[in-house]
This record gives sequence, C-alpha cells and structure tokens, in this order.
Amino acid sequence: MRRENAVPGFGRNRSRGGVAAFAVVLLAVLALLIRAGALKRRGLIIGAFAVVYAIARTTSEFFREPDAQLGFLWGGMTMGMLLSLPLLLAGVGFIVYALKHPPLGSRR
Repeated sequence: MRRENAVPGFGRNRSRGGVAAFAVVLLAVLALLIRAGALKRRGLIIGAFAVVYAIARTTSEFFREPDAQLGFLWGGMTMGMLLSLPLLLAGVGFIVYALKHPPLGSRR
C-alpha cells in the first residue's frame, strides 16, 4: 500500500519530532515550577500545564496541514488552534486564581 503524500524515509506524520520536543519542554517547565514551590499554590501547576500545552499545540499547528474537510477557518486559524484557545484561557484563569490566593500552609 503506497501513500501518495509520504516522503521516502519519513512517516506520514512528520510533526511527531516537534511534539516530542514540546513534551520535553513541558516536563521541564513543570519540574522547575514544582522545585520552586508551585505545589503550595492551588491551581498553579494545572494552569501552567494548560498554558504551555496550548502554546505548544498552537505552534505545532503551523507545521501541519489543516484538516482536508475543514481547511483554514476564521482568521487563517486551523481547528487545532481554535480548540487551543479555551485551554489557554482556562490555564490563565487557574494561574490568576493561584496567584491571588495565599499559598497552602501560610497564615493570612
């Protein structure tokens, strides 16, 4: 079975290396936050995860072809980019919540 759009020596999806690189960056950012004491602030780790993941997902969408049935949508964005926007906003909301409230174990 031959794939028409495949490049010899590469799989059909050539963006896997970029996704793996983003996963390493995500792990490093979360590890640094944990070492800095982010677990004492409720919502900071999940907020950071959501923001970094949404940015990585949006960036990786620049290197992919858009879905054949959808193409480019509103403002030249792909569906993956549009679906990352609510995740980014939720992550920012978690971070704002975490920074407005006192750390766990501290007295007001």
